[in-house]
Order: sequence, then structure tokens, then C-alpha cells
Amino acid sequence: ASITTGAALKVSASGTSAISAGLVQIAHSGAYTGTGGLLNVTGNSTATGTLVSFSATGLTSGVGLNIAGPTTGSTLTGTVLNISTGSTGAATNGFARLNFSGAHTGNGLQIDDATATGSAVTVNANAVTSGFVGRFLNTGDVAGNNGIEVRSGQNVFSAGSNLVTFTRPDGTVIGTVAQNASTTVAYNNTSDRRLKENITDTHYSLDTVLSLKIHDYNYIADANKTQLTGFIAQELYAQFPDAVTVGSDAVDANGVLIHPWQVDYSKLTPLLAKGIQDLNTKVDSLQAQVASQQLAAAVFNGGIVTGDTQFKAKATFDALASFKGKSVFTGDATFDGNVKFNGDVTFNNDSAGTTTVLAGTKQVNISFSKVLATIPVVTVSPQDFIDGQYKVTHITRSGFSIVTSVNQVSDVQFNWSALQH
Repeated sequence: ASITTGAALKVSASGTSAISAGLVQIAHSGAYTGTGGLLNVTGNSTATGTLVSFSATGLTSGVGLNIAGPTTGSTLTGTVLNISTGSTGAATNGFARLNFSGAHTGNGLQIDDATATGSAVTVNANAVTSGFVGRFLNTGDVAGNNGIEVRSGQNVFSAGSNLVTFTRPDGTVIGTVAQNASTTVAYNNTSDRRLKENITDTHYSLDTVLSLKIHDYNYIADANKTQLTGFIAQELYAQFPDAVTVGSDAVDANGVLIHPWQVDYSKLTPLLAKGIQDLNTKVDSLQAQVASQQLAAAVFNGGIVTGDTQFKAKATFDALASFKGKSVFTGDATFDGNVKFNGDVTFNNDSAGTTTVLAGTKQVNISFSKVLATIPVVTVSPQDFIDGQYKVTHITRSGFSIVTSVNQVSDVQFNWSALQH
């Protein structure tokens, strides 16, 4: 029959009495092996309407549609509800759809499975090469638009529970989000030594860490222009590609990037750890040098050195420097500030010494052990009474002479100092 309006089959009841067996009941008491189904609703290839419609506009309690499986103790080997299609066309509204047009406070779709040892819900897609196997959309674009809640684990923690598990198609676990305490979770990547080979010390170093460029920026799409700190994926890829997922230039119909470059900041942890190790090695080396205080070159802006110190090259002191132990300057030393010696000061044989004008002579020559950098300022003082007068003459970078005006009756000792300027 060709029916354009109305219903081919309509079952209605207007009373308020309880219906225990249903308005319509289809039952088969024997073993059923057919393939057609107890109830088969078929639409032709040009159907644009609804094959089966269940309306419960006035339902305030009870169940609009109830599909019951086997009784307790029975083994289910078939399928309680099967929705299938052989079409290869686009399903723009979904093969199965639950539409809640009004506001509700309960659960839109609830599946209760109290004693399951398998999976309460399995979505099995054999060959999805684009798009997604599952999508949860909350597109209201307002504050509080939450996505997915995973409620699992233990209130009082005793052993780990995987809240989310990631596996390869062959079932091998490659990562988890696991409960690791009563109030925290761990984000895990597989890192089992038994799964690794060619294990060597990394070639990355502190220099790699120091070469990373860190920027402040905001995202173009952020109307609030919130400033963030981080990396540029393309720059980071040149220094440490392990932390970068390479994107493409493909865009959607609105010009939005489909596969932007991305950074996994957790992958930087091993690199930063290696940088800290290298830095610690340098600190240990410096501490060892400070402990012995044998410095090849040093600049002091002020400070106190309490142990023995040896300067093997040029040392510059710009302010007060206090040396409480033995100090040896093998190279040049420049003091731009005040220098105070609270203890004894000892000079080498070219800086100070003693000499004697022998009786019956009136001159003594002093030669330095090496040629000085500049002509020194020489100061002499007699330690005995002299006959006549004396002077210092012939001062050069190699030495000088002390001359008296007359021959001395007895030996006369002189103290002298030669300071370069």
C-alpha cells in the first residue's frame, strides 16, 4: 500500500492502568536460528523519512524503549542491539543518534555495567585513516565547557590504576595516565630497558641547553593577548628535534592550520638533566681550583682569601684584597685600589737588598738578576757613618751604582730598594 500520511501500523492506549506485557509483544519461545529477525523493518533506497519512531513526549517516569538481554545466568553469544549499514556514503547525522533538544540535568547517555570484566563500551573502527574513531564535542564556547571526566582508581590509594591506557594496534602498551597516589596522577611513556637497544651516553650537552632560544609571545587567536613563555617549534627542531612534532602547511576551509608544529615540553627533561650534570662537573672543577687556589689569571673586585694562594699569571685587584695565608704572584699583579700589608713583606733580590762600599773604595755596582721591564726608582740608605757624601748613579734596567765622594776609611753597608713604575 502507498501511504503518504498517517501510519501503516499504529498501536495506542488511552487508559491509565498498568501494562505489564507491553502494547505490542513479539515473542518466540523456541530456539531461534533465523537471519531475518523477529522484527524486521526495511526501507527502500529512496527513503527520506523515519523507518521507526518512538515518541514519549508525555513520559515522566519509566522507560521509553526497553531492550532486555538474556536473564541472569544465561550466556550471551549474540548481540542485544545491532545497528548496521552497508552504505559507503556519508552519514552526516550519524548511523545512530541520540538527540536531546531540551535542557536536562541527568545523563544524556548512560550505560550501566556492574560486574563487567571486559569493556562496558567498545568502539571498534578497523581502518579509520582520517577523522577520529571517537569525538566528544562541547562547542558552546563559554566558560565551564568541560570535556571528559574519567572517574576510576581508588579513594584510598594502595596500588596503581591506569585511568587511561594508550596501546598500538597490536595491543602493546605505549603509555598511560595512572593514579600514583590518592590525589595525583602520573603521565607515563613506556621506558622499559628490556624494550631498548643501542644504549649510549647522549651526545647532547650543556652547550645544547645554552643554545635554546626562549621567547615571550602570545597566540594570534587570543583576543586577550595573554603573554606566555616558551619555544618556537621550528627553532627548537633545529637544536633538539626529539621534542618536536613536525607539522604541515595544510589549512581547512577557514584558513586554519590542520597540522601545526607542536612541542612536547616533557621531552626536554632528559636534555635539561644532562645540562645540569655538565654544569655540576664545571662547578666541581672550579671548587677544586678554589680549594688549591692556584689561579692562572684572576680579577678581584674585593674580598678575602684565607688559604694559601698562588697566582701563575696576571692578577688584577680593583678594590681591597685581604690575603690571610701565603700568596705567591708568579705573574704580573696590578693593584688599582689601596693595598695594606698587616704582616711582613718580602721582596725578591731585584726589588730590595743590601750592599757594601768597602774600605779604601768609593763605589759599589748592583746588577739585577734579570732585565727589568722599566727603569726602577732606586732608594738607598747607609747603615753606618760615611766619609763625605754619597749618591745613586747609572740607573738602568740592568742595575745601578752607589758612589761616595771620597774613599771610605771602613766598610759602609747600604740598604736599597728598586721599584718599577
